[in-house]
Amino acid sequence: MTEIFAVQSFVALAVNSVLGIYVIRKNPGAPANRSFALLMATFVIWDLSEGVLRLSPNAADMAFIRLWVNIEWIGIAAISGALLHFILSYPKKRDVLDKWYAYPLIYGPPLVIILFIWTTNIVISGVTMGWMGYDARIVPAGYAIPAVVYSVQIFVALAILLRTYTRSAGMVRNRSKILLMGVAVPVVVGSATEVFLPFFLDMQTRLGAGTIYTVIMGMFTAYAIMKYKLLVIEPTVEEVRPEEPAYRLELDYNYLLKGESAVPAFKAFRNMVTRTPGLCITTTYPEKIQKRFGMEKTPIIWLSKVSWDERALKPSDLDFEVTQTIIRFVKENPETSVLIDDLEYLKAVIGFQGTSKFLKHISDVVAAEHSTLIVPLDPRAFDERELAVFEKNFDFVRTMSTPKVEDVGGTFNSYLRLGERSECYEEFAKVDVPKLHIGTTHPRRIERRHPLGTCEHIWLTETKSERRGLDPSQLNYEVLRKLTKFLEGRPGSAVFLEGVEYLISHNGFSDVLSFLQSAIDLVSISNSRLYVPIDPTALNEEQLATLEKRFDSVA
Repeated sequence: MTEIFAVQSFVALAVNSVLGIYVIRKNPGAPANRSFALLMATFVIWDLSEGVLRLSPNAADMAFIRLWVNIEWIGIAAISGALLHFILSYPKKRDVLDKWYAYPLIYGPPLVIILFIWTTNIVISGVTMGWMGYDARIVPAGYAIPAVVYSVQIFVALAILLRTYTRSAGMVRNRSKILLMGVAVPVVVGSATEVFLPFFLDMQTRLGAGTIYTVIMGMFTAYAIMKYKLLVIEPTVEEVRPEEPAYRLELDYNYLLKGESAVPAFKAFRNMVTRTPGLCITTTYPEKIQKRFGMEKTPIIWLSKVSWDERALKPSDLDFEVTQTIIRFVKENPETSVLIDDLEYLKAVIGFQGTSKFLKHISDVVAAEHSTLIVPLDPRAFDERELAVFEKNFDFVRTMSTPKVEDVGGTFNSYLRLGERSECYEEFAKVDVPKLHIGTTHPRRIERRHPLGTCEHIWLTETKSERRGLDPSQLNYEVLRKLTKFLEGRPGSAVFLEGVEYLISHNGFSDVLSFLQSAIDLVSISNSRLYVPIDPTALNEEQLATLEKRFDSVA
């Protein structure tokens, strides 16, 4: 009859598995997301082994049962260390985790407990049949020490979280409150029923309700992660005031700054963040923004599909995570400033209607909180109707002059060359670094026309018989995966992409733009270079303006 209790274990297994996978996929690079996934892994080990034990018949082989009991206690023993690790990573990674002794102190005690369980009978003497199914038979004297060590780690984690809650304010306090609610109750109740109850009632094993507590803890923690993205944005101002920009903006207004370059808008924003905290939303690699405009402290949210950085959000999450991040920042820090860069890209990938709705929502919130919104926009990328709709959301609409290239500064990683391709090939051939050529022309003919030296090739073709070829329709999947792998193994390399005109006719402008943006992000991360020649007559004015926006150098 114990099989019915296995349902509890397998439901917990399903819930905790989904939560762990979902959270780590949302932001694999964030320390809190990774440590949460590790915590969920300990829950899953517990859930799975407990389910197997409860499904085992009374006449089951004892060696088999003891094996699964030992596996179960790997998950149980590891929870205290994994929980402490997560709390030290939440809502942002604490400096102590960078110390050499941190992880031995966190995971050393659980590993010692696991070692004793697997190699001795000091903690667990065998197997017993509990009222929910098979479980470990504990040795009271030997079990007491691991129970105390386990509880100490659990309550240290709880104390750290409580301290974070009591000593913080605003967004951090709200995050900590949700997690405190989800951790405190399962920890306190679970410690009573699963750790100390056997001593008080002279039981041979624990109660067996632990997996219920893991589900409660996991769901509350995942909710905190999804609601707040585990993204801490501290309001701060820049200390060094730059030279007075050509356009000085006043606080508590919304500005639409029209021009072929966003540089004047960034310079105006940089001047403003010496007077008030700011938040920058952009598709440009954050390190470039920091170097070009001297924004050392201002938080930058990077809209990118390829980065695992904890401050990178996917453009597809515009309606939820991006919007909520901006709204929380403005509401918790009134009288601040926000710059939203690259409406051209947003329009191309999510459509004008979605971009317009997003912009209207943000501009209303900013106005209500006495803050300032700055939005640069290239009018060539929009038609008159679209421009008119955008302009309605702003207090002031100004036309900005386009700066010279040398005024931009910073590192160049991406080069768009308009017109004749031979000069671009010559530029690429001179680069003495590992090279990758991606194109729609057969590699043999490329080498015949433009000797590139040592160079890898990816040929985009629908010819199925060609083993080296990749289908052009797989641009954002297989081709992007190959490009990612090449750059990860060869930082500081160079990539050449030709045939953009054909790719647009084959895949559509939006898909090609998405691939180009991802490629530019990848070369920026790896400090590499991307060369893209294109015939401007193959694109309309809106498409060309949107493409030009991506690149550091256009000639």
